[in-house]
Amino acid sequence: MAFYKIRTGLTIEKTKQKNKTIKHEQTFEGTIDKLIDNAPDNLKQIDSEIATLRAKGCTDDQLKRLEQERSLLEYATKYGEIVKPIAKPLSKVLGKFIGGLGN
Repeated sequence: MAFYKIRTGLTIEKTKQKNKTIKHEQTFEGTIDKLIDNAPDNLKQIDSEIATLRAKGCTDDQLKRLEQERSLLEYATKYGEIVKPIAKPLSKVLGKFIGGLGN
């Protein structure tokens, strides 16, 4: 009986932690964190796509949007750790502002 009680307690704790993680990902701060965390992988993918398209003969004008996206991902990779602590207070301010618009 004690084993069952401990196992049930651990399962409940894991579920609570998972729910907190999901709620955090759905907030403005969580979205920013996710974008910053995924930026290096996305940057590698964009670089690969640009190289492939250039090899096929695409012009710089055709690759303009991908180059802009690459530039943004470079900034996110370079300055992401600086932005993360700022995201939480910023999300509160935006939340109050947007919430005030609805009233």
